[in-house]
Amino acid sequence: MKPIISLLIFIALSIPASIARGSTGCEGAKPSHDGALRAIQIASANSPIGHGSSVAIEASAGDADAVLKLAKGCAWYEPPASPGGGGTSLMDTTSLKLKTPVATGGRATELASLSGVGGGTQLEFRWTRASTAGLRVGGDTNAVRAACDAFERDFEKKKAEYPEIKKWVCTGTNLRAVFAGDPRLADFFALFVDPKTHSTTSWSVALGTGVDDFTYFNPQSLVAAGARRSQRSASVAWGYHTPEADHLFIAEARIKDSYRAAKVGTRCPQASGNVALNCVSGSLGEPVLANLRVLSGEYRKLLSDNQAIALAVKRDFKRKITAVEIPIYFVGDSKGGLTGGLSLGWTSADKQANLAFFIGQPFSLF
Repeated sequence: MKPIISLLIFIALSIPASIARGSTGCEGAKPSHDGALRAIQIASANSPIGHGSSVAIEASAGDADAVLKLAKGCAWYEPPASPGGGGTSLMDTTSLKLKTPVATGGRATELASLSGVGGGTQLEFRWTRASTAGLRVGGDTNAVRAACDAFERDFEKKKAEYPEIKKWVCTGTNLRAVFAGDPRLADFFALFVDPKTHSTTSWSVALGTGVDDFTYFNPQSLVAAGARRSQRSASVAWGYHTPEADHLFIAEARIKDSYRAAKVGTRCPQASGNVALNCVSGSLGEPVLANLRVLSGEYRKLLSDNQAIALAVKRDFKRKITAVEIPIYFVGDSKGGLTGGLSLGWTSADKQANLAFFIGQPFSLF
């Protein structure tokens, strides 16, 4: 376990810089002019120009989990290949996430040395690249400034309705949140994006490892025993989003080798004379290997401000099961988002369709 953890930490700290230097020169990336930065901020919702790193540690008292996350990001802008065309903004993000119990068996967990690492520990390395095409960089004009000033004045009149926006900035995220449905938005965004080519494509690769602890009873002797098993996983995901059409395509291939507890039951030793029986209840037998080989695809479409639909298809090649789900969103929350509706599902295991009402599952195109 520890050699794998050390290798993933080395990858997380070294690969992002090499990717940036080798393919983009991100370490010294600068916007071609202020218009390029403004175009990316407004059309792509705050994609930065440059690079940076972050470390986050989350922990709570008692037998809870501690999470250590290291992240490194890099963003840059590529000018259009031909005059009048749209440029492309790209962002690479690499992260390493360690999740482990704060305390195990009376021993404190030291994240730096991994001393005391116990069952339930998981480590994941993830690399993501997002590419937004069709950006126009000639946006730093008097018309843009005038429009942004007008939006800011209108926001000031109703800023009490949006307490989450502490300071107004003319970005795509803020404009879409505050002025959704405003006919001025289409004309404004046309200054920064080419509707024919504006789209975002993303790739993601993840590698994971971990350990799990199990307790069980020997089915013959009924003696309690313990076992530690390792798990590993890998996934590749692709996404394609076109803001003008308000739809999103997602595809993912995922494999995972892990263990699950044996079936739970109650068993008693064979009776002998007048001796009292000491029956046991719990998992009867060693942990069972559980392999996962899943290919999935999903399509999401925003039909209107208060309606959306999605189609998800998953195939588990190990268990030879296909599942189809069609959630229809029409229940909103206090912030204007869609979080509930009806879901139609079907699996090849029982070949029966089912209809269910769901709530609390937010719809997103990102």
